[in-house]
Amino acid sequence: MSPEPTPQEHRVLSREISVFLVQFSIALHNISTYPPGHPMLESAVDAVMGRLLPLLGQNPRLSLGVAKMQLLVEGAATDPDNAVLRDLAQRLHRHQIGALQYSEGIAHDEMADLLERLSADPVNQGEPLGLSREADLPQWPHIRITPLAFDQLELVDQRPGDTDESRAVRLWLALADTAILKDESSEEKRSLDAADVASSINESHRDESYDRVIVGYLLQLSRELSQSEGTDGTVLKRRLTELLDGLTPETLRRLLEIGGGLAERQELVKTLSGSIPVNAVMELIRASAGASQQTVSHSLLRILTKLADHSQSPNATVRFDADIAFRDSVQDLVDSWVLKDPNPEAYTAVLERLARPDTALKPDTEIEFESEAVRVVKMSLELDLFGASAGHAVDHMVADGSLPTLFMLLEEDAGKSETGDRFWSHLCTAETLERLLSEESPDFESTGRVLERMGIDAAEPLLDALEQAESLGTRRWLLTQLSDLGPELGPLLVERLTDTPWFVQRNMLVLLGAIGEWPEGFSPAAHAHHEDSRVRRAAFKLLLGQAELRDSALVDALGDPAEAVVRMGLGSAVESCPPSALPKIMTLLQDQDRAPEIQVLAIRALGTVSTSTTRDWLIHHALGRKRWFRRRRLATKSSELLAILPILAERWVTHPDAAAVVRLAANSSDPEIRAAVRAGRGEAT
Repeated sequence: MSPEPTPQEHRVLSREISVFLVQFSIALHNISTYPPGHPMLESAVDAVMGRLLPLLGQNPRLSLGVAKMQLLVEGAATDPDNAVLRDLAQRLHRHQIGALQYSEGIAHDEMADLLERLSADPVNQGEPLGLSREADLPQWPHIRITPLAFDQLELVDQRPGDTDESRAVRLWLALADTAILKDESSEEKRSLDAADVASSINESHRDESYDRVIVGYLLQLSRELSQSEGTDGTVLKRRLTELLDGLTPETLRRLLEIGGGLAERQELVKTLSGSIPVNAVMELIRASAGASQQTVSHSLLRILTKLADHSQSPNATVRFDADIAFRDSVQDLVDSWVLKDPNPEAYTAVLERLARPDTALKPDTEIEFESEAVRVVKMSLELDLFGASAGHAVDHMVADGSLPTLFMLLEEDAGKSETGDRFWSHLCTAETLERLLSEESPDFESTGRVLERMGIDAAEPLLDALEQAESLGTRRWLLTQLSDLGPELGPLLVERLTDTPWFVQRNMLVLLGAIGEWPEGFSPAAHAHHEDSRVRRAAFKLLLGQAELRDSALVDALGDPAEAVVRMGLGSAVESCPPSALPKIMTLLQDQDRAPEIQVLAIRALGTVSTSTTRDWLIHHALGRKRWFRRRRLATKSSELLAILPILAERWVTHPDAAAVVRLAANSSDPEIRAAVRAGRGEAT
């Protein structure tokens, strides 16, 4: 029985911060309740700014960590029983936000834009703010958003070239940000190494929500690293090991006790045990056993310790066998905390022999408890015969998760007999693949070995599994495997675009984009009018990538009711805007309810069309109203003005009216306005 955990010290939020959070929650409620233009909206923003600015006067930055039911501010957590603050935490959590940071100098417009975005329901009115791609995130100078968890990003929205390693890197940075939560700049926080992060967690006296967030990041990072084999993955595995080494036993146990229940502890240990060195796994086992109030026998610890020692052996065969045995034993241990002991006397004898320092496992060591299936496979390979019993043995090894052992035996036999090919043929079937994919936690590495030999025959089982998969990680892996099948997959994808749920249609369109080739006669145009905006977005992405369909699709996208689709259309128009799109762009520019970044994108798109109409519009909106007996002057500084000036400086500087505007801007006392002109001229800023 493990000793009772020491209660954490709790810090109390200051009254000023509590009042600010309550005012922030009330403002969000008002903005989501009243229509645009209502006077209550402006007063709601004023009330929030009135509470925030004095706080930033005392400290140049204010950071809010987000848990599901609580907020974490300066190491103190809000009361989960406070209905107003609990609602605020839940609203931010639904937007997939892990942290918010305000900086000194924040403007009224920035806060108004943030409140407007957060007031939208991410389920019914668009995607969560934290799941926006980096290019789509609003560029606020004094507000920073940290997404809750990159593991929750859907593959359909990931950036081109995004890899498991790059996602793991971002997860490490997010973990460091969350662990530190101090007032350093983001560059300083992101330079922190594993020892600094571990030290901060060890010294932390924050609330339970802090520990839950830390364990959540550890889980997601370990999942990504379990599938990552690149350079970044190797570096991050080393950092994760250093982090775990730097955590004290008390901290590890505290995280595992407070950070989740038994199922989460089991998943964390099992996932980490597959990717980090064995010495770090041993520390995790001891901490998890204590947190679960389970006792690991001294004998079991001795054999695990001995296996861990042998996993560092210079002999490659010994090292490989011991590493597999150690990790398999950890998996079984975590599942039940009970050691299978079919023969206590023989087990004890082997244990004592392993524990003696003068004894080492040899490559040809006989294993007394080898399974019947393994022996049948070995005999079949040695005799170069494949019969019904060999097929049953393969099926048994698939069922009990022994495929890594089977792969090892087949690799050792490679080129020595013809039977190995018959084993592979029996193994690599649609039935086997369906069985592997139906597991609650599929073994992606083993399943991938089977897929390598199946080719397009694996398509139907993979597509069926994709429709049923509930885990985002599983869906992401399935989408990657399917995209690797190439153009042969196209006709099967088109078949599933009819009479299927929206998420199936979206994924089929995403896969069509991934394989880079459409089946003959297919067009995604019909899906650009689907009732679900996520399907339309996937369809428009395909259409905008085809030169002959781009202009028409761009015009339709600019008129779509979903802002995400409009933003995609404007992003394409910024590269090249057809004249047919100008009416839609002018309509967007006249819509004052549009978000500032939509207006900026529309201006940049307008600037690519060199007509007198676009020139005059840009000049007119760069100037303020003319007053009696006074010369014209620049309009009030805004994101729109800063977008107009580089266009005039680059494309229209020879026109006298445009040149006059550029001169006014170049002589402005505002450095941002002068920088915008220099950017248009191609000068260094």
